[in-house]
Amino acid sequence: MEKLIDLVKADIATTVIAFLGLIIAFLGLAISFWQLRRQQRKEHLEEIRLREIEIKEAVKQRQQMEQQLKLQGQQIKFQGEQMTQVLDWISKITFNSKNN
Repeated sequence: MEKLIDLVKADIATTVIAFLGLIIAFLGLAISFWQLRRQQRKEHLEEIRLREIEIKEAVKQRQQMEQQLKLQGQQIKFQGEQMTQVLDWISKITFNSKNN
């Protein structure tokens, strides 16, 4: 009978040890999963940060282009006004020449 009790105790001990092993394995998996998710979040945040930098640079380039276009527009307007003045001046000279 004692041998049977010893066998049952050994069987229970083996089962407890196996169960504790399973618990430790699941904890290991949970920790690995948590670390993986943490790394993925870090990478995702880094991607977002890089995208923000790209967007800021694109906005800056757009603003510079807009400023250049405004300057070109002002230059064209000024050149047009100069051409108008020259044409007015030429027409006045021509009109005065015909009258004389």
